[in-house]
Amino acid sequence: LYNWLTDKKINGKSSSSVKWNFQKYVVDEKGEFVNYFYSTTKPMSPKITSLLKQ
Repeated sequence: LYNWLTDKKINGKSSSSVKWNFQKYVVDEKGEFVNYFYSTTKPMSPKITSLLKQ
């Protein structure tokens, strides 16, 4: 799971490194990687909540 979330070669969207606690990853209802957000992004940020409403 960690490799899939952090490696573009595997998830097809984006590579990331986990910088700190509470880094957030969004996966859609089909199990597809959507995006990630660093710990500085609040959980209720419009960036995140707008993805959850789609």
